[in-house]
Amino acid sequence: GYCGNPSENMKYYLDGTTLRFVSYDGSSQTMATYSSDYYIPWKNYNYNTVDLSMVSEISPYAFFGSHLTNVAIPSTVTSIGTFAFGNCQSLTNITVTGGTSFAADGNVLYNYGKTNLICYPAGKTGYNYELPSTVTAITSGAFAYERYLKTITVAGGTAFMAIDGVLYGQNGSSTPTSLIYYPS
Repeated sequence: GYCGNPSENMKYYLDGTTLRFVSYDGSSQTMATYSSDYYIPWKNYNYNTVDLSMVSEISPYAFFGSHLTNVAIPSTVTSIGTFAFGNCQSLTNITVTGGTSFAADGNVLYNYGKTNLICYPAGKTGYNYELPSTVTAITSGAFAYERYLKTITVAGGTAFMAIDGVLYGQNGSSTPTSLIYYPS
């Protein structure tokens, strides 16, 4: 099938348990923008890995609720939409294979400078997570559908604070200003 407008030169197909995206001119392409997972054309395919080597921008909700277990973000990807990997209950491993747009540490996805936490995998096991002191922003939905976390701590910095394992924003003050995430 086509990923967006058929004239955009990008198609997708299932190769065993890998969802592959291809571009016939060999250049990386942008996915169509999806407003929810309802519209994702490959939503009901049974795949657990994805080949993103021909993708430059991953749409919001692109793999929402899929059976992905591992995601490798290649250097071609320069943008990832919100909830792109949301509700992927089997997703435990996110890696970055080059480029200057993203970084992964402990299977958690950040922007390259690790100032923005983009995705904490929903299937990542472990009850504790320490937010790096470099993080000053958290993408909406970064912790959505996460199943195992019980406690979040903060390594330092002034953008966030943790009280009894709950993550709050603090905007430079010494008191919490907004609830960010309440682990289960």
